[in-house]
Amino acid sequence: MAEHPLLIFPSFEKVDRHKRPPGFPQKPHLPSGARQVRRLGPKFERLEKTFEKASLSLSPQGIEPEKALVFEIAGGIQEFVRAVEKISGLEWLAESTREVEPTDTFYVQDNAGQKKDVLLPTRLYVVMADQRGARELISLWNRYQDNPSRPTFRYGLTKWRDLFRQLIEVRFWGPKDRLEDTGLREEWEERTQGASQTIRIEIELWFRYDAVKRQIAEDEARRVIHGSEGQVVSRCLIEGIHYHALLIDLPSELFHAVCKRLDAQIVRCDQVMFLRPKGQMAVEPHSLEEISSDPSPLPEAAVINGEPVIALLDGLPIENHVLLQDRLIVDDPEDWATTTTQATRFHGTAMASLIIHGDREVGEAPLDRPIYVRPVIYPNHETLDGGLLECAPPDRLVTDLIHRAVRRIVEGDGDESAVAPSVRIINLSLGDPTRPFLQIPSPWARLLDYLAEKYQLLFIVSAGNYPTLRLPLSPQELERLPAHERARQAFQEIRSQAFARRLLSPAESLNSLTVGSHHSDASTSIPGPYDFELIPVNLVLPAPYSALGFGLHKAIKPELLVPGG
Repeated sequence: MAEHPLLIFPSFEKVDRHKRPPGFPQKPHLPSGARQVRRLGPKFERLEKTFEKASLSLSPQGIEPEKALVFEIAGGIQEFVRAVEKISGLEWLAESTREVEPTDTFYVQDNAGQKKDVLLPTRLYVVMADQRGARELISLWNRYQDNPSRPTFRYGLTKWRDLFRQLIEVRFWGPKDRLEDTGLREEWEERTQGASQTIRIEIELWFRYDAVKRQIAEDEARRVIHGSEGQVVSRCLIEGIHYHALLIDLPSELFHAVCKRLDAQIVRCDQVMFLRPKGQMAVEPHSLEEISSDPSPLPEAAVINGEPVIALLDGLPIENHVLLQDRLIVDDPEDWATTTTQATRFHGTAMASLIIHGDREVGEAPLDRPIYVRPVIYPNHETLDGGLLECAPPDRLVTDLIHRAVRRIVEGDGDESAVAPSVRIINLSLGDPTRPFLQIPSPWARLLDYLAEKYQLLFIVSAGNYPTLRLPLSPQELERLPAHERARQAFQEIRSQAFARRLLSPAESLNSLTVGSHHSDASTSIPGPYDFELIPVNLVLPAPYSALGFGLHKAIKPELLVPGG
């Protein structure tokens, strides 16, 4: 066979371009300039006084304090970042979108100008401001309120006129922002019921473009952590995705001060963007009987040769398993194999078999190239109920772990050269159960987007699984229903629980191929006497355990469904 054989593609086919329905995008109703002045004037006065008070104290490095400001506006403003960059003392930090309930002042209007009973799309802009930036911002506001009907701004700053016109709220980034939808309250409530004296969390700092300001911000965060009797376990800085984080231990008795009263220093630290549970990749080991029993004969395989094109980031596999022998290149730089029994190497073994053989009931020929395997989880963590999990090392941030693993594959780590530079596809069938996607992409998802573009890689990631489904009927009642009615009941409940069954990070990644499951396989096994199908086997529908939902900016996720049983 030629080293580079010809690839024969089917003939192309022309299709009509999809046309959007006629009409105009929904525009938000905005209050008059005079009403904006009445609404927002007191807020800007408080903002000015806060900065004047803060300027009386300097940081230990002699630097004036800085604060993150949040502008919530109706709709959006194109190229607002450039307008911020023109103001000395302001630094762009982040933005996000969300939908809120309409008010009498801000709402979506139809073509006739009437109020529509729909959620109002808004955008949050976050900037870091020092005393100098605050003075410039107040000066711009004063210019607006002097003539709100026809304000004039110098060239390059007209976007600020639009912001004041569309501004719903201006405030400081505060304790609630640092905890909102992070899952930290739920995590700590669970942990504080146990005997743990410390709780390990991730603190994500605002990313600063200036290296000196970055170090000052980290030093300030460390000072607050140590002042709270906490300890920094590890840190991670990845400039390519604007990620700066610390993994820390805090005393469990701080729970009420942080999560309930919101008055702990750490939750009020201006350098902190989010406080989250430590990111995790966790799977529960099951019996290896299914893949160890080997009921089907192996198809005749081609000679295994060549360099690996596919990499698997997962748990340690059983390298000498009859299905995997001589087919894996296992790279175990942490030497986890010496402390891990084969009986607990479930997930990595199953995923390696799936990649190489697919559904073995189909009988397809296995891959004729080896696959590269880098363990990123191992059985090292006991749950609160005494169970064992395959999960990431407790002293490493997940984003840091994956970044180093991928860089080791394609570029090398430290003085070592790349260990598998031929790899172009990386399978990552793991997700973070503590971080379902809501509105802001997780650092892990941003990392995959960045690595995919930088190294020209394709990441194949799992949408995430939810093994339990709450149904209003008992198993006995469900079994008595017709098959189609059981399916209807199941998907009605899945739809009603959609918010709690969102994509698991990093499934929201834009440059990755996100894969979910549909309810089918080639299995010929006979269900047990107490088992029944929740979904009829003749209906190809999404598996009831597979995460489904919108990605960033309502992108449809997952892009692909494969047989999941």
